Order: sequence, then C-alpha cells, then structure tokens
Amino acid sequence: MENNLKMVPAKCTQCGGVVEVDEAKKTAECPFCGMTFVIEDAVKDYNVSFNVNDAVKDVLDFAGEQMKENRQRRQEEKKEFESTQKNFFKVFLIIFAISCAFSLIMFVIMQFVPGAGDDTGETTATETADSTIDCYIKDGCLYTEVRGVNLAVWKYQAFDSMGITLQYEENSIDRDSYESCVTAEENVDEGVRYVVTAAYEDDFTTESTDPLYYSVVRVVIENSEIVEASEPAIVNSLSEYDFE
Repeated sequence: MENNLKMVPAKCTQCGGVVEVDEAKKTAECPFCGMTFVIEDAVKDYNVSFNVNDAVKDVLDFAGEQMKENRQRRQEEKKEFESTQKNFFKVFLIIFAISCAFSLIMFVIMQFVPGAGDDTGETTATETADSTIDCYIKDGCLYTEVRGVNLAVWKYQAFDSMGITLQYEENSIDRDSYESCVTAEENVDEGVRYVVTAAYEDDFTTESTDPLYYSVVRVVIENSEIVEASEPAIVNSLSEYDFE
C-alpha cells in the first residue's frame, strides 16, 4: 500500500512550512511545528503560493529584460549622438578652413588688385613715367589711386566740369601714393562730365607753376551718380584732350 502512496507538496497552514503529504488522506501533521492541518487546504495554499511566486518571477524577469533593453538602447543612442557630434565638428572645421582660405584669398586680391571690391568691377589704369593711375567706380563715386616712387604732387582740378564735387584727396607724406574721390552733385543734369587731376613737381609751388601733366577721365552721370568712367588720359596740356 505504501508503494502506491501519491505524495504531493502542501503548505502548513500554521507555520507555512512546505511538507509532502498523501493526498488521499484528509489530515496530516506538520513535522516542523507539529500542527495538524487539513491536507486539501494545505495543498491549495501551496498551489496559490507557488503560482504567485511564478507570477512575481515572471514580472521580475520581464522588468529585468526591459531594463536591459532600455540600457542597451540608451548606450546605442549615446554612441550615435557622440558620432553625430564628431561628424558635425569635422564638417564645421572643414567649412571654417575653407572660409578662412577664401577670406585670405580675397584679402590678397583686395591688396594687390587695383579697384577690387568696387560696385561695378570696372577698373581703368594708365601708366606714366613715374606712376600708375587707377580709376574705379564705387557707390556712385569715382575713386582715383596713383601709385609709384617719388611721385609728383597731385591736385584735383575743378576747371569747368560743373556737377562734379571733390569729396577728399590725399598725397602720402613719402610721396608714393595719391588718392581722391569725386561724386556727382545732387540733382545735376545727366550726361558726360570730366574729372581732371594735375601732377605738380612741388606742393609749395602749385599756384605759381604749371602742372607737369594732367589726367583726364570722362564720366557719365545718371540719377546723380557716376555710372561710367573712361581710362585716364595723360596729356601735357588740356588743349590736347578732345572734350565733347
């Protein structure tokens, strides 16, 4: 008979200890606390406890998997963000380097190319025995630049070119450059005007001596702005120039 016993786990209703009992019997005695308990109730308690433990374990296992997946996802997002930052920084450095190189090239052009950067992009130049005369239009004004060594002293000549006003002119102290700017007078009639500058041997004798030569530039005025300029013409006398 004993070999036919079917032992099942049960939970003592007194101390909670797990014992094996013969489910064919109605009662059993707990070997831990000596409490007599109903086998059917003890088996039900055990099954409920077992199922709850399994459910808790499943929940904990699921939560653990979720935490693990979230941690891996955060690590991947962090790596992707760091990679994006590195790529952005590389692109920024490349753009910055290109911008610096372009700025340097433009600076060199501005320094060594006469009239570079003016509004029209048109520059006229004439060489004399001791200088190079450059004229260009910017913001509706005519700029004249003379470069050379031991230059004569240059002066703007108002003569009879009505409608043209001198804005500024400057001879360098070491006499290696001259700059001037002229503009059209407000509400002046449109048409052709002439900008004349003269080169003198000495700044202190310009009123008593004749110029060494003249530079004449034909300009066109539209809407009170100089919009066109010819190449400077160098003449020994204004009578040599063909004014319209």
